[in-house]
Amino acid sequence: MDARLHEAALMGDVDSLSTLLEGNANILDGAADFAETPLHIAALFDHVEFAKIILRRKPELTRVLDSERSSPLHLASAEGHVEMVKELLKIDPDMCLVRDKDGRIPLHVAALNGHEDLVKVLVDKKRTATRVLTRQREPILHLCVNHNRFDSVKWLLDCVEDGKDNEFVKMKDDERNTILHLAVAKKHIKVMMV
Repeated sequence: MDARLHEAALMGDVDSLSTLLEGNANILDGAADFAETPLHIAALFDHVEFAKIILRRKPELTRVLDSERSSPLHLASAEGHVEMVKELLKIDPDMCLVRDKDGRIPLHVAALNGHEDLVKVLVDKKRTATRVLTRQREPILHLCVNHNRFDSVKWLLDCVEDGKDNEFVKMKDDERNTILHLAVAKKHIKVMMV
């Protein structure tokens, strides 16, 4: 990647990006060849206006995975960047279902990092993401209970048909445990009261 483009992405410098694009309209063409694209950097640092320009020119960069197999959507979800996530989802909502090197999708990452506002955004955009299991075959609710993310559990239950989706609540892990089994075993009273 051009060092000037990399620097502009780090700073979220829209003027520099515009100047670079004026000088070379194809400067973004090789960006997908690098593990970390300018869109990854913009997503990580929440440079929304910078990302919008890139998305208009090269929307396919939303599908590029970095060396950790993270998409820009994974990075924005991990950091809790709501507006960035919304912009990325406008381009390709199916990125909600792409797994990183740990087998986690953006919804898993957002929930584990306690970004409940993003949980709702991601579920609203791709409800089927709530059914995606981790590589360890954990449903999202189990993942949240195992990592003490009780607010995420509540948000997920609220998001998925106002908590009335019995199949979602009854999902089991590889050991045939439901979320209630886990909550009891771990003495997580908060979850049992949800």
